[in-house]
Amino acid sequence: MSFHSNDEPGKKINIRDAKTLIASNFIPSEMGDPQLYWGFFPKELLEAILDEPSCVGIRLYNAFDFFMEKERLIVVGVTEDGSEIQNASTGESGYSLISFKSTFNDESLVRNFDLSKIERLVAAEQVRFSWGTLTQGGSIAPDLSFASFFSANAVRQLLAPEACNGIKFYVVGLKKPAKFPFSHLAVSAQHLLDTSRIELLGEEAQCIICPDPCPPRCAPEVSSMEAATDSASAAFDVAASLRKMRPVTNLEISENSFDKYLERWM
Repeated sequence: MSFHSNDEPGKKINIRDAKTLIASNFIPSEMGDPQLYWGFFPKELLEAILDEPSCVGIRLYNAFDFFMEKERLIVVGVTEDGSEIQNASTGESGYSLISFKSTFNDESLVRNFDLSKIERLVAAEQVRFSWGTLTQGGSIAPDLSFASFFSANAVRQLLAPEACNGIKFYVVGLKKPAKFPFSHLAVSAQHLLDTSRIELLGEEAQCIICPDPCPPRCAPEVSSMEAATDSASAAFDVAASLRKMRPVTNLEISENSFDKYLERWM
């Protein structure tokens, strides 16, 4: 079930501007010091998603594993009408998940990708949970609840450099550095297997930002809700109650818009 069309391929920027953008987006967190949020998907996975029949691009969701208390990043292929490819031609789920990294510098040491396939219901629950912001020690955690779209052509350009074996996705402020609403910045990268490091490529790197993420893009228009399972409804209720713990940080997005966004998962 789609929540918005896919007519935005992504906006290109050069590597120098991308690095400047990354350096300015250390986001205040409940842990105290500002942190940089990023995730990495390997080339083989992204190419497999793009090779699915009717796939015109990828959608990225920021999510939260409530039980493991970990930030997550979910990727899924989408078709021309915005529908998600829920099941791959191999029979596997179309949703792939990795841990979202939050670091105090642009540290790229990755010992475990924690990459896995998850069912749509699990993805839906984790996306809903991300809309609730927990407080610790009286401080409010950053609101990283949004989704981005990149066209198949844009992703293939990112993967084109010979040294590239994946894409690093950063959370960056859409209007102001380190401020909600956020978007994803995608940069060609190389995972060095011998050192377990992920490094951005040099001048040959492709860098693309989603200039129109959801929300606010997708929230205003909502089709009639489909019946949800009991567990999905429970996740929605928990996320809704958690969401009330923090103020709306973008005046253009109302609490009603949050609910409409989440309905697309029902």
